[in-house]
Amino acid sequence: MALELLRDKRATGCQTTITDGLYGLKRTDVEIRDEQIAQMIGKPVGRYYTIEIETPYKRAPQIRDYAAEAVAAALSDALNNGQVKECHSERSEESPPIQRTGIDGKTDHCPLSIDRYPLNKSPVLVACLGNRSMSADALGPFTMEKLIVTRHLTNAASETAKKPETEKRGFGNLCALAPGVLGITGIETFDVLAALVRQIRPRAVIAADTLASNGTGRLASAFQIADSGITPGAGVGNRRLRLSRETLGVPVIAIGVPLVVYASTIAGEVLSEAFNGRQRKSRAAAERSAVRLLGDTVVTLKDIDIAVKDCAYILALAINMAVHGLTAREAAGLMSY
Repeated sequence: MALELLRDKRATGCQTTITDGLYGLKRTDVEIRDEQIAQMIGKPVGRYYTIEIETPYKRAPQIRDYAAEAVAAALSDALNNGQVKECHSERSEESPPIQRTGIDGKTDHCPLSIDRYPLNKSPVLVACLGNRSMSADALGPFTMEKLIVTRHLTNAASETAKKPETEKRGFGNLCALAPGVLGITGIETFDVLAALVRQIRPRAVIAADTLASNGTGRLASAFQIADSGITPGAGVGNRRLRLSRETLGVPVIAIGVPLVVYASTIAGEVLSEAFNGRQRKSRAAAERSAVRLLGDTVVTLKDIDIAVKDCAYILALAINMAVHGLTAREAAGLMSY
């Protein structure tokens, strides 16, 4: 996560804003502006929003809804700050996309409403990444099950020249896909999404995926949104083709939760606490031994089956709130936990 990699909040070329909320919630906005800083921490230039909440999972409904509201607000900011492009419906394949001031074409916007476009029919596409057969990697597929998809309703109404019920009731245009993983489908995620983007011409892609953490404290308790795209598998050393505005031709907003951590990272935390700043040489040698012995071993939570579904529910609730302009109660009423 960008927040973990960027230890020095006063580094030149980046800006950090921290906001505290109820239930121990904290939102940290990091904007990386300088290429040198980006290369130093291994993250692209862009905006990174992190929502942290103390209760890791098994959250009470009011805490879950509050966290979803915060994630929805950050997602709305990412889409608006990302200068989302105009819909493709009135341009050819070769013509350049039209830039907009904001996703709704206005300078001001409601932080929890990003989809009130009566004239823009192109959808928001949610790419739900990951392997449903592995609990820690199933965040994307579980998120898709809770999304309120409406593109098919909008298309059906347009074919009969009627105003869609979804638009009458203020819903946005949303569609979703779980492309699976290369080892199961034999097809790169990028190839699937590139073909789909050309076909349905979305105004933006939201990529939901499991993240890897640099510490145990943020497992299942931090939500990161980034407007710089995502490289699937990068957190566990299995880098695939990058999904971004540059590669897909539309804004790509990455959203995810850290659910895995390297075993060597846990060992490093234990050693750091044990030495408590003393005997630096011995501590450094012990940490190197931990990395050598544990290698690329990745671990997750004991209750990962519960944690991944809880986090997926919050992500889906936040996306539904942001895209459809719903409150937490309205969105939850159309979903099943």
